[in-house]
Amino acid sequence: LEVFDTEDRLVGVGDLRVDPNDLSHAFKVADVSYNELPELSRLLPNYPNPFNPETWIPFEINYQSEVEVAIYDISGKLVRTIDLGFKYAGIYTTRDRAAYWDGKSDLGERVVSGVYFYSITAKGDESSFTAARRMVILK
Repeated sequence: LEVFDTEDRLVGVGDLRVDPNDLSHAFKVADVSYNELPELSRLLPNYPNPFNPETWIPFEINYQSEVEVAIYDISGKLVRTIDLGFKYAGIYTTRDRAAYWDGKSDLGERVVSGVYFYSITAKGDESSFTAARRMVILK
């Protein structure tokens, strides 16, 4: 069961099973856990920072969109692209929901110690959001 608001944002999810007894009563009660919707989209500081060898990149988006995180070295060269795919509006700050980077390049090589930048791009039907922050790898 998915619950959407009037702006077509996912606001809740739950399991729904219907058995013959439910059909005889013509209704079913279901528990729904609601998704907190942020007022603004934002990119938050990665954690841990500094890190070695992996980090999580939390973010919040206030509309459903395709989300991508890009990692750049200090010279601005693209190191890694993390395609998160379609995401509903929501808060993605916990380890199981935030973007994850294993400290490797797109070629699978471990990156060297230093300062890196990460950016997020969220493109929805009518809105787009881009932001960038700095992070440090220490080995």
